[in-house]
Amino acid sequence: MSYLTTATKLDPHSVQAQSLLGQLYYQRGDYAHAAEAEEVVVASNTESALAHRVLANSCLKLKQFEKARAASQWMVDQGGSEGAAAKLILGQALAGLRKNTEAIQVLKSYLDGEPASDVVPKVQELITQLERRASPGGDDASDDAAISDPAYGAEDASLTSSVGMPPDVDQRQPPVVPSVQCPANLLDMAATRSKELVDDVAQFSAIEEMTHESLSVQGIARNRETRKFNYLVSITEPPQGALIVQEYRNAGILDMPEKISTTGLAVLAIAFHPLFRDDFEMTCEGLGDFNGQAAWLVHFRQRAEKPAHLRTYVVNGNNYPIRLKGRAWIAADTLQIIHLETDLVSAVPAIRLMSEHTSVSYGPVQFKKANVDLWLPKSADLYVQFAKHRFHRCESFDHFMLFATDAVDKPKVPTSGASQIPAPDHGAGSRR
Repeated sequence: MSYLTTATKLDPHSVQAQSLLGQLYYQRGDYAHAAEAEEVVVASNTESALAHRVLANSCLKLKQFEKARAASQWMVDQGGSEGAAAKLILGQALAGLRKNTEAIQVLKSYLDGEPASDVVPKVQELITQLERRASPGGDDASDDAAISDPAYGAEDASLTSSVGMPPDVDQRQPPVVPSVQCPANLLDMAATRSKELVDDVAQFSAIEEMTHESLSVQGIARNRETRKFNYLVSITEPPQGALIVQEYRNAGILDMPEKISTTGLAVLAIAFHPLFRDDFEMTCEGLGDFNGQAAWLVHFRQRAEKPAHLRTYVVNGNNYPIRLKGRAWIAADTLQIIHLETDLVSAVPAIRLMSEHTSVSYGPVQFKKANVDLWLPKSADLYVQFAKHRFHRCESFDHFMLFATDAVDKPKVPTSGASQIPAPDHGAGSRR
């Protein structure tokens, strides 16, 4: 508090200092000063979702409902996981403004998007009270208790904030060329390239270099660890037509940083594979670029009515499938998937998984001896927040080796502590 207060006096326009000061005030229960600090941030940096979140919660505490409504409405309009969570704040702000019908609609929308939230019973109780208040003859004054303590939905900012994490794919829209129509067959061609990627990945082994960093609440890297592994992927398609992806390293989970094994990142592009594509809503957003290369941008999101097959967290022996959304950059000339990013559709309270962001890049690898080029994963970055614990892990691949196509025997996988991916149904990536 002392250092941040001094920093803001030396530079009243320091957005970072004001933002951190606002969070600290909020955690201390000084909501008036928290709102004051975050208002400076919002005025200087309208893109700060965290500042809007702390401001909205602080204003709810202070019963400044119009300010709370404005801050939370901004978050809802931005979309993403932060926007979904903000519906809880917006609903309570509308209730405070006696806009009962609107409040009920927003709170029901929150429940639809966050059915596993810990505050579901309290939200349902609040909706019931608001419906009673909105009915003919309802006692408008008697229901103040329903919103007198809106803090029940305002989680600790350090738990839910995305500070220090990459922006959600729905929070930042890359620019596209105006008036350029997407190819009608783009998704079909992407599916074909995804099938080719599956074939290519199953033909190589590599040296994987892994860098793991724990992150502070502010996103500052610390405790860096590096590892090198022999790496191999096996992809099979059983008769029932389901892909099974198995990833191997010459290491067990005890050899992994923090004993966390990350698998399946390299093959996330199989979301476009015909066996997975119908699990997602896919929309071409237009022609943009990636690192100077012209590329079509395709946004995808797990369909609510479809089970999540692509990724799974394994915690204490239990599987927790996660729903993903993301964006792919598809080369305009070759229609190869050159880059892909994903985020969670929503948090997973059961394992306190608050957010996850992945970024994977692909490119050609030439094998001169075999006179063949394969399209393979080059690097993968993962950012994860479990409650207050955050980490960043980077995986890069080099020293590729191609399996001999005329070999009689199949290549042997590493036998020392192989890390095998359990794949439910036609699942691909999974995590332990």
